[in-house]
Amino acid sequence: IIGAGASADPPKKAGLAWLTANLLDEGAGDLDAIQVSDALRQLATDYGATVYQDSMSLSMDMLSENLEKSLSLLSDFILRPRLSADDFMRIKKRQIANVLAGKANPKNARNKVMMRALFGEGYIGLPSGGLTETLESITLKEVTAAYKALIKPSGSTLIVVGDVSRAELEPLLKDRFSTWRGEPSVSPRPLLAEQKVGAIHWVDFPGSTQSAVAMVRRAQGQTETKDAMSEELFNLVFGGKFTSRLNLNLREDKGYTYGAYSGLYRYQKTGMHFLSGMIKGDQTAAAIKEMISEIDRISTDHPISAEELERVRGGELKGYPAKFEERSGVVGLLSEARRENRGPA
Repeated sequence: IIGAGASADPPKKAGLAWLTANLLDEGAGDLDAIQVSDALRQLATDYGATVYQDSMSLSMDMLSENLEKSLSLLSDFILRPRLSADDFMRIKKRQIANVLAGKANPKNARNKVMMRALFGEGYIGLPSGGLTETLESITLKEVTAAYKALIKPSGSTLIVVGDVSRAELEPLLKDRFSTWRGEPSVSPRPLLAEQKVGAIHWVDFPGSTQSAVAMVRRAQGQTETKDAMSEELFNLVFGGKFTSRLNLNLREDKGYTYGAYSGLYRYQKTGMHFLSGMIKGDQTAAAIKEMISEIDRISTDHPISAEELERVRGGELKGYPAKFEERSGVVGLLSEARRENRGPA
């Protein structure tokens, strides 16, 4: 887990961290992009880069017997990426094509408008994958500078789950990463002041049979909230599960949607609580009315009951051990804890 992410992108260069992270394995050390792909395939190792707002993840899923060779590849990606002009243009064009394709999706448009309305061009307001116009403006020189500024060990965490001991692992890491030094020289964009007056944001999609609806407001960030679990249990009752109040009303009772849900997202500096759903076009107004009604009900004469609370709490407790059944589940939990500053640094 690298301790810097997309929130450090300059507003006019959204997608810079994404391009940087996704260029690391496109040729590194003595291998070009095709040779890297072949090497990963021969080792039966899967590699992926994911860019979040506050961090990025460089991950490998490998066979225990190929640990040493896979770590050597990872060290090349981190310490010796080629960052060639041809590979840069290929990755950049592919991402621009992905962003353009996403513009035809009402849900994607809703999410981008939602974040921009809440946070502007400040902290977390822009998509980690960039916008067409920002991606087009990014140069290889800027990616090279971003690599030097972002990919640093200070604030980063290595998570390893598998049949390997710490005594076996440490010498391998020291041998491959001993020259990796420094700390990120970038900072997240500032969190802009919250708008005190509500607003309606409308994007017209002619011919669409569904409306992508969301109601959203800011919430506390990871460093502010004092009772995250209570808030999460509240959300599960309200709209966080298939059997939640929101979904049972809009889907099961009214038939306005295949699913209506709510969520709590927290970032380091801020967060958001939202309701959302893909609604039948001709039922949009009625669905919005029911969403508002559910907010009113849980806030006034129908608060969460003891039975509802115990149901979601019991479900979470019973399902939690299953998350540790596979290596990927353990890695996911540890990674999430680290990104949310709930685990050891």
